[in-house]
Amino acid sequence: MLLQFENLMVLWALLPLLAWIGFQAAIRIYWPESASWRRAILSSLAFLFLILALARPQLGRQMMQKRALKGNLFIALDVSKSMNAADVLPSRIEFAVAYAGKLVKKLSGIKFALFPFAETGYVMMPLTTDTHVAEEMLAVLGPGVTTARSTNLSASLEALFTAIKKMESTAIERGEDWAPSQVIVLSDGESHAALSSSLMGYYRAERIPIFTVLTGTQAGGQISIEEENPQPFRGGGGQRVLTKADPKMLDEISRATGGELFPPELSTADRAAQKIMQAMAMGRLTATFKVEREFYPVLLLLALACLTLDLLLGRWSSALRKTSLVASALLFTLFTPSAFGESRNPSEDPEHRAVDAYNQALKIMNGNDTKKAMELFQESATITKDKTQKKKALLALGNAYLKMMEPAQAVQSYQLAHDAKAPNQKFEDEANKRISENIALAVEMQAAMMQMAKEEQEKQKKQGEGQGKDKKDPQGPQRDYDNQPFSQTEKEKMFDLMGTEDQGIQGRLMQEKAKKEGKDASGKPW
Repeated sequence: MLLQFENLMVLWALLPLLAWIGFQAAIRIYWPESASWRRAILSSLAFLFLILALARPQLGRQMMQKRALKGNLFIALDVSKSMNAADVLPSRIEFAVAYAGKLVKKLSGIKFALFPFAETGYVMMPLTTDTHVAEEMLAVLGPGVTTARSTNLSASLEALFTAIKKMESTAIERGEDWAPSQVIVLSDGESHAALSSSLMGYYRAERIPIFTVLTGTQAGGQISIEEENPQPFRGGGGQRVLTKADPKMLDEISRATGGELFPPELSTADRAAQKIMQAMAMGRLTATFKVEREFYPVLLLLALACLTLDLLLGRWSSALRKTSLVASALLFTLFTPSAFGESRNPSEDPEHRAVDAYNQALKIMNGNDTKKAMELFQESATITKDKTQKKKALLALGNAYLKMMEPAQAVQSYQLAHDAKAPNQKFEDEANKRISENIALAVEMQAAMMQMAKEEQEKQKKQGEGQGKDKKDPQGPQRDYDNQPFSQTEKEKMFDLMGTEDQGIQGRLMQEKAKKEGKDASGKPW
């Protein structure tokens, strides 16, 4: 049995009581004829019992409960050119997509993030529990996106580790729980750079196991170019290129981080899901105090008994005043047992401020001051504890980002809005439907912006080539397209592109990424 006090701060009142007892003792020592020890003792006991009663001592048991945390699964999918080989039907990339899709359906209650990689990688889809969005994003990773030439598993896993730590820091700053993270890599294992042992040490130190799935055979297959009809890919000498899956590096990655290597069989997805769930079978202990006995009624009765005795043996007027004080304390304790919290002005209440900030932001949005509205939406989402209000604020924040032509931030806000589970199921379903639609729009907007920047860059490059002899810069005129504002005409063109581009646009993005980096350490054409 353990003893605790419901209102522990009330015990500070014992300090002035001790001072009062010392004062009464001094009076009775130096002026014994002016006061009675009996009355002083009874009064002191009465106030002592009163303070203890207001502190509400409770006897009970401390119960420990294990609450499981949801997990984060980062799906790292190889999209290099070698993944176009068809030694695993229909192709390595399509097998990897189907495998990942089966995992998403098997694993419930966890968040997914999609990380395509080749020479390096990036978080294409932030953490989300929306399996429909995850499946849609996976469907984009078809053979049309396998335009990157070589694969660098070490550099890609380093980029993934950096992204995971950044997400963790952001979650901690927001006061959110960060669940255990796992990684599953779907690749043919053909990497053109050595594996970094120190990087594997980082994953192991952070307890992030990496599960790997081999997406090819050691017999190998020919690489095809996806056009109207698949054509064999040929090397520099005109010979057909044969790519062979290499499980050695994938096995090394799994062993070094506490994961496991799975063969190129779709049936192993069930076992992989089971292993991932076992690795996520972590939790934390939460303490719950089960109250079995309350002592404040007994203590109040003792205080009243002391004052009643003082009433019978001493001055009536003084005893009555003390008795009324104890009676008031009794009523206060019975009807407001937890009334020792800090009183707040309604305007200072966090929930009231959250609603005010949200409503004010909506008015500002109509006045086209989107940046100020974004700050207020962020404030509302941060300070509220109400899941419905948080979901509304984050959804509106995502819309504001979309209006400001910042699709990446919009997607992140939409994912946070989806993860905020509102108690009203009808509102939850309708909001999630809107969120899914807006995420798709944001992804298309980001692709369209990248495509427009690419087309404008190619246009400027052609103009520079025509005027190269008259310019001091042999590379032609250079412009910073990332920071260049878009005109209204260009914005309209972006939305036109969003209506016509789908899977193919992702392939062009990957190709542009590879060109910008301009590196291929091995010189191999896949």
